[in-house]
Amino acid sequence: MVKIELTNGDILRMNLKNRSREKTLRDAWYAMSDMLNQKDKVLKIMSYTGNEYRLKVEEIKNCEYSPTVFDNSVPEMQKPAPLPRKIYENSIRTPPRGSAELASILHKKATDLFNLFDSIPELHKRNMLIFLEAIKQQNIPFNFTDPILLDIAAEAMKEEDPQKLMQHIRRYIDCWRSKK
Repeated sequence: MVKIELTNGDILRMNLKNRSREKTLRDAWYAMSDMLNQKDKVLKIMSYTGNEYRLKVEEIKNCEYSPTVFDNSVPEMQKPAPLPRKIYENSIRTPPRGSAELASILHKKATDLFNLFDSIPELHKRNMLIFLEAIKQQNIPFNFTDPILLDIAAEAMKEEDPQKLMQHIRRYIDCWRSKK
């Protein structure tokens, strides 16, 4: 029996019409697989059942010979098993939802965000937008995890004097760069 693993993942298992050539096929592929000038060589393989395969040497990932007889009740060509989806420990399995239900959930979340933004006083919104635009122009991200940077940002949001707002922005940028 010959087992041929293809580069696309498919696996061929078969006996050849001439059983004495099975080991020869494996040896020929092994010899040619290392030679660059033989990569485009086409191997014409005729199985015991009459199926003909034309495979380039480079299309074959591995070729093995076994003296056993192949059971012709199963197909010669086998597709690879699909890879299991990786599930992370903290992931939550949720049933698939329809697009209408998903749109409803997204709409509710967007409404909640707009209501939250509307509850912020106008001075704080203006300061927040100025602050975020200033650090964006300096290619500095807003850091949600550093308590010192968050305190500087909170002070900037409450600031009434535009000159002091700029001082908070400079403090934030300097503090971020010193931690980098």
